[in-house]
Amino acid sequence: MKNRLRTNILIDAGLLVGMAAVSISGFVMNVILPSRHAIRHAGARAHASQLLGMGRHDWGTIHTWVGVALLLLLILHVAFHWKTIDAFFHKNLPNRGVRTAVVGLLTLFALMAILP
Repeated sequence: MKNRLRTNILIDAGLLVGMAAVSISGFVMNVILPSRHAIRHAGARAHASQLLGMGRHDWGTIHTWVGVALLLLLILHVAFHWKTIDAFFHKNLPNRGVRTAVVGLLTLFALMAILP
């Protein structure tokens, strides 16, 4: 039980840190380091071309790979809590056909989010 709790805390902490990193890197790319197109055509000012020694593409790489890590941690999180999720659906959707349709739709939405 102690190992399971520790694993859950590590997964959840990883998700929290990952979400913060994706949010910060997205903010840096969209607000602090405007694209060349925005500078030329939208009137944005090129006040900085780098932040912490990294340009827009470097921040984009961080954003992408932390996003991949988040997806992997999310899969672990769902697998770790699968019994709880399954019990929730069985309790709240007793009709098997409705439950199958809802789970199918949620799976479709998850795939659409992962594979845009």
